[in-house]
Amino acid sequence: MPAQSFWTDPLVSLSRITPATDGQQYFFGYYDIPAFSGDGRYHLVNRVPFRDRLPRETDSCELCLIDLKAIAAGAKPEDAFSRFAETKAWNFQQGALLQWYPAGSGSQVIYNDWDGRGYHATVLDMRTGKERRIERPLANVSPNGHWGLSLNFDRIWNFRPGYGYCNRQDPWYNNPQPEEDGIWLVDLLTNTSRLLVSYAHLGFLYNLDPALSQRKIVVNHITFNRTSDRFLFLVRFFPEQGEHWLTGLGTVDLSGIVYLLRPYTYASHYHWRDSQTILIHTEGSEGPGMYELTDLSQQEKYCNHPVLSKDIHCSYSPDRRWIIGDGYPDKEGMRPVALYDCHTGRGRTIGRFISPPVPVGDIRCDLHLRWSPDGRHVSFDSTHEGYRGVYLLDLSALLDAGL
Repeated sequence: MPAQSFWTDPLVSLSRITPATDGQQYFFGYYDIPAFSGDGRYHLVNRVPFRDRLPRETDSCELCLIDLKAIAAGAKPEDAFSRFAETKAWNFQQGALLQWYPAGSGSQVIYNDWDGRGYHATVLDMRTGKERRIERPLANVSPNGHWGLSLNFDRIWNFRPGYGYCNRQDPWYNNPQPEEDGIWLVDLLTNTSRLLVSYAHLGFLYNLDPALSQRKIVVNHITFNRTSDRFLFLVRFFPEQGEHWLTGLGTVDLSGIVYLLRPYTYASHYHWRDSQTILIHTEGSEGPGMYELTDLSQQEKYCNHPVLSKDIHCSYSPDRRWIIGDGYPDKEGMRPVALYDCHTGRGRTIGRFISPPVPVGDIRCDLHLRWSPDGRHVSFDSTHEGYRGVYLLDLSALLDAGL
């Protein structure tokens, strides 16, 4: 491995937890869904045979399990690795949205799949092998495991292929704001669903500018709060040639009432701190930057620190003391890892990883740092060794020493 391909703080320990010599590409996906089992022993991972193009309908993604305890005891990644399923509903940014179900579990996982006619989610008991089918694919699962949120992944594919699925044409492709499609609330206990907020309603709320009134819209990201009773969504309009989309922010309760946080503006990555506070890189009173927004009251707090000034995939540690995030490649092609202490207000860069250019932006490999349940480690995806792999940073010594 070239010495210049990465750098980590001396107090941080780096290890790879996926095989390196089998010619396969490994990744987990997003930064805000549970990759670690509740006891921290196992880590979920996706495996595909390529990384140089977008997925096609015929491409399958293998869903796999890594035994971190075995690796810690000296096992090689290839000897602590097992495959348990495969799916044809996946992408490079979020995989099949594979995750432990509910968060904190060590026995059940949930993921999206395609049966040749439509998408659905599957709940799999890892111990018994028993499967349960959910009628809709899921874009997010509530922390308590009761609720799921379903979106039109065909529509998302047309907007950003890195987050949608390629298997079929959007039934509402030519309808900019359909009344029959939008945000679906899924009761995962009864396997029933209902359309909670339609695209027609979101268009009425957000496309107020006459120039945008008939523009096609899509919900690109959506996430439950920590108490599983509200969720944040990002609604965006499809940009025309030479144009970039803008983002409307809103939250919704389980009855379907929409609370507008921002009209169309700049808004990017976010993470819930608690039931009503959202950390998000967006436009605010101090210009573009990182803010804590309080839902309903819409109060904002500007996070005035250099490591939080740029758009990062931000997330709070389980105890909410630390914020970690990875940024986009700098002028040297390195993706930075930033750590910020919410108690002391100190922060700095603790790692940098080379990120070679890709032919299509939606197959890029963001690090997408993910906290372990004990808040002492983070896992991440990277291509700094020349292939797509999953890695572990042990932050214990650094956290104990403080920033």
